Formats: sequence, C-alpha cells, structure tokens
Amino acid sequence: MALTDKQLAVALESLADALGAGLSLTSYLDDERTTMPEDMRKSLAASLSAGRNLGDAFERAEVLSSAELGLLRAGEASGRVESTLRLIAEAIEHRRKMRWQLVLGLAYPSLLVAFAFIILPLPTLVNGSFSDYLGKAIWGPLLVAGLAITLLVIAPRIDPKSRVRSFTARLGYSIPVMGAGLRMLAHATFARVLGHNIGAGLPLQQAVGSALLSCGHPGLEKSSTAILGALAHGRALFEALDTSNHFDKSFINMVANAERTGNLDSTLVKLAGSLSEGGSRRIKAALAGATMLIFFGTIAMIVKSIFGFYSGYYKF
Repeated sequence: MALTDKQLAVALESLADALGAGLSLTSYLDDERTTMPEDMRKSLAASLSAGRNLGDAFERAEVLSSAELGLLRAGEASGRVESTLRLIAEAIEHRRKMRWQLVLGLAYPSLLVAFAFIILPLPTLVNGSFSDYLGKAIWGPLLVAGLAITLLVIAPRIDPKSRVRSFTARLGYSIPVMGAGLRMLAHATFARVLGHNIGAGLPLQQAVGSALLSCGHPGLEKSSTAILGALAHGRALFEALDTSNHFDKSFINMVANAERTGNLDSTLVKLAGSLSEGGSRRIKAALAGATMLIFFGTIAMIVKSIFGFYSGYYKF
C-alpha cells in the first residue's frame, strides 16, 4: 500500500485521537468519514474483524517499517497504544521534515549545476548548430528534474521494508559530516523510543530491543545481539550499550547516571531532544558546505570555459 509519510502520520494521529476520545478501534475503522486513507482503513478493519491484533493488522497493511511495527507491538504489550501511535507519527513526521530540509538544501546547488550545463556549452552556438548546443545543455535541467521527482514523488512512496531505503540509509551514514548528523538523529530516536518503552513499564530487554529496531541505524541493529546478550547476563544498561562501540562516552555516562538515580526514562527523553538538535545542525552544516563547493566549482568551470572560448577565438 503506497502512502506518503504525511498521509501515514495524519492517519496514525487520527487513530490515536480516536482512542484518546474513548472510541474502540473497530468503531473508528468502520466509520467511512475518518481521515484515514480508504485502502488502509479497510485493510485494518478487515484484519481486526478476523481476530488479529493491531500489530498484525498493520503488518498486513504494509504501511509501517519493521522497526515501527516492533514499536507498535511493544505499545500493545504495555497497554499504551495511543501514546505509541503518536510516537510513531511524530517519528514519521520528523522523517518527512528532514527530507524537505534535504530537498531545500539541495535546491540551490542543483540549480547551479543546471545553470552550468546551460552556460558551458554556449560556445557550441558559435562553432556549431543549436541542436548541438541543446544536446549538451539539456542534461543539467533533466538531472535536476529527475532528482526532484525522486525526492518529492518516488522516495516518499517507497516500501518501508524496501532494500532501496536500506541502501540510501547506509549511503547517508557514509558521507562525512552528514553521516555524523544522521548518527546523532538515530541515537536520538533510540533514546526517545527507549525512554518511552521504559516509562511504559516494558521489561528492559524488550524495551531496548524495540528501540534498537526503531532507530534505523544499520550498525546498531547489527549490534543488537551483543547488547541484548549483555543485558541477559545481568550487565547494566550503560555497560551493555558500551559493548556496541556506537555510543560516545557522554551518552554512556548520562545513561549510567540516570540508572543510578532512577530517572532513566525522563533522562533519555531529554537526551533525545539534545541529540536531535545537534544532528540537525550537522546536517545543515553538511548541506551548506556542499552548496559552497558546488558554487565555487561551477564558477570555476564557467570562467575556464569563457577563457578557453575567447583564447581559441582570437587565435583563430
């Protein structure tokens, strides 16, 4: 089922509002006037009518990622479905805003690239035909248009479980500065979900397992066996997290102090906020740096092309 992130976030928020108002799931889903997309509403209603729980119903609807499904199942187990739905909707909305931030950050350098493709072949108009010029100049605008369509139309509708999303995530983490910002955002998601799960009263191993799946960090997901194994052997949370080598010392120390004082859930939520702000700043810095590089590179190519044209022209 292809839904945009905005449609999905609104649908989850409306479902949470209905539960908060005292409506049952079946009553809400049987109402055709709901704001939920029709296909999604019918799929969930059919699954619940067949006796499935909400997690299984969403799995059959194929609108949530495996991490989001894990978080929803944890919310069901703890009896906090409403707050869990809001948490998932918030994460999806944050993902949508980050994609728009990326689009806006890439807009200016993309226009510069298109402009360069239009300017650089101009000498062809003197030495050749307009069709030769157009054949060279058209690729820049086409490239920018293709990028815009991919980010604005195709990407929001890619299956959450698709390998394409996994590949793009791994690619993003490998980019200097940008990758550091994305890692901070992944750690923020981990801390936010873990704080929510602990506050909901979930057993620690289940709470940590759900948070590891939800963060979207490939390295942390691979380290989940080691982290959960350390917890199973009686290690403290901060010790278990330290075995992954993915968290910096400040994160580990804050978790250790929170465990000693008994304020783990509230501390994790506060930590998530600071990490989210820091990650966003780093991503903005990476986009600004890329913009400057592309700007000066484009100017250099245009200047070189102009000098090359005139030197060749006067020699002629």
